[in-house]
Amino acid sequence: MSDETEQNREENAYEENAQTISLHPRPREQRAVNSEAIVIAREMSGLTQAALARVSGLSQPQISRFEDGISQPSDAELNILAQYLRVPVKFFMESDLKRSVFNSFYRKRKSVSQKTLMQFNSRVCFRQVQIDRLLRKSEMDSDPLPRFDPDELKGGNRTIAEALRQLLKLPPGPIKHLVPALEDAGVIIVLDNFGVTKIDGVSTYSNNGSPIIFLNMHAPNSRRRFSLAHEFAHTVLHRYMAPDVDEQADALACELLMPAREIYSDLADSRLTLGRLADLKLKWKVSMAALLFRAKTLEVIKPRQYSYLWAQMSSAGYRIQEPYEDLMVDQEPSLEKELIAFHRRDLGYSIEELADLLDISELEIVKRYDLPDDIKPA
Repeated sequence: MSDETEQNREENAYEENAQTISLHPRPREQRAVNSEAIVIAREMSGLTQAALARVSGLSQPQISRFEDGISQPSDAELNILAQYLRVPVKFFMESDLKRSVFNSFYRKRKSVSQKTLMQFNSRVCFRQVQIDRLLRKSEMDSDPLPRFDPDELKGGNRTIAEALRQLLKLPPGPIKHLVPALEDAGVIIVLDNFGVTKIDGVSTYSNNGSPIIFLNMHAPNSRRRFSLAHEFAHTVLHRYMAPDVDEQADALACELLMPAREIYSDLADSRLTLGRLADLKLKWKVSMAALLFRAKTLEVIKPRQYSYLWAQMSSAGYRIQEPYEDLMVDQEPSLEKELIAFHRRDLGYSIEELADLLDISELEIVKRYDLPDDIKPA
């Protein structure tokens, strides 16, 4: 499919969606338009400036000036932007919306396009702001996570992983449930529909310093579990991007999920086969691919055997879908829903008020947080 055909289909889809939204001009709130909010809304929609101009009737020079803060949209123009970008008009006046997540750490495939990454980044920006708004009125009962430098600690990742297991109150051996252990330590975990399959997760921080880890809800369970450990590793190792941060995060995630001292004897088997890897997957709650990689890094199998097993994985289709994924399910994250429950129960927020606070529809509030739509706050 050509880029032009795909672009036309995208614009037609947004044209159809926009036609279902009635355009009711309303007076602008007495706040300045946040130009970054316009950019975030457009990038979340997946539209370029040119594409938005074609479907909305606004000109690209107009849109460009709005996004650069050179000129302010009129009330009518704001309503048009809201209609075609599918956000409330007040979204554009929200001063806390900032495009700042590109300093965060992504676990993604190398083939992710810049356009896809920009769209994903804007979605994460918005979700981070929503979490910050929920956190303003609550108090997280947890201490800041410690910071580690593998080069400065004797034992490196082994020492760090042991300290983290102690912090998270995890017993030796396989980790049965990683999500509740991290949430108990104050890590906010968000399962979200990224809209793409090639991005597995990203970690960032709330305004009060709480780590936030976003995970792709459509990733295989075992891969999502490793992505969670990988992003958690970033939160205790890194503050800034560097060439080898992903390799460092992978190494610590491996040691956290599969401690060398404990898994060595399971992997040091000359009869290591796909069947054996599948059995170990059930025991250690990690993917067969992660186990095979761990066997390589621990040098318990020879390069030829490693390559042979990878070829077998490909032939069996396990590079795309491994067996036993239904048995790899971790507990669902709960901290964000607890923040919603606090607003409903203790602060008396209605669903309408929550929707207004988070700049999304009431339907989305009900769907995202599994709320009954017919109850009233106490």
